[in-house]
Amino acid sequence: MQIIPALYIKDNKIGIYPPDNYLFVETIADNPYDYVDNICAAGADTLLLVDTDNLTGEGSNAPLIGSLCNITLATLYVRGGINNIDYLHSLQYGGVDKFVLDRCVFADEAFLQNLGQIAGFKEAKVIVALDVIDRRVASFKDQKPSSETAEEAIEECLNLGFTHFLITDLNPDRDEPDFDFFEDISNKYPQCFFIAGGDIYKPEHVQRFKQLGLEAVLIGGAVYQSKELLQNILSLG
Repeated sequence: MQIIPALYIKDNKIGIYPPDNYLFVETIADNPYDYVDNICAAGADTLLLVDTDNLTGEGSNAPLIGSLCNITLATLYVRGGINNIDYLHSLQYGGVDKFVLDRCVFADEAFLQNLGQIAGFKEAKVIVALDVIDRRVASFKDQKPSSETAEEAIEECLNLGFTHFLITDLNPDRDEPDFDFFEDISNKYPQCFFIAGGDIYKPEHVQRFKQLGLEAVLIGGAVYQSKELLQNILSLG
């Protein structure tokens, strides 16, 4: 199983979300470059960089993300603001390995057509991000569930040729991941590669996902604020 630390970038700084609260992000004073180095030194070989300002429509941290891509040897995933081919290519040339696309880009038929023209790209390089509350697709910006179920979204993406998903449970009323939900979708769609996210901050959470057979989990600030806890969880991969 892959264990992927997520680094949230806010105002060109590292941002930390507290458990159970994806509406509030606190930036910390640590140098972003040192922060990345420290997480990699703890044993992380894959990182997700998330441009939170881009996700919430408050700006972009593209220059910092591009710079971070240039200084690390880790396998890199990037999420936030990838809605045109030029930016995608700039990230690719900068060393990004996987591109996490948000649900909103699926309304852009031209962008999807351009992706489809790059042989094997959708299957090998693209991960679809679905934020979920009570099994319904939600907006990362306002944390409100829509009428669309996660299963409906997955099936639409499968019909378009996408098979890799980052599914983040944003439900603020839970104090642990919705394991039943993740078990249900992994059983229903065995052809898919699922990364589970949302309130995964204990070794027992990772162990449970491992038992369910999920391919990867995302961990956040509650974990990598503690070097000992980070090393402990990374060792479970």
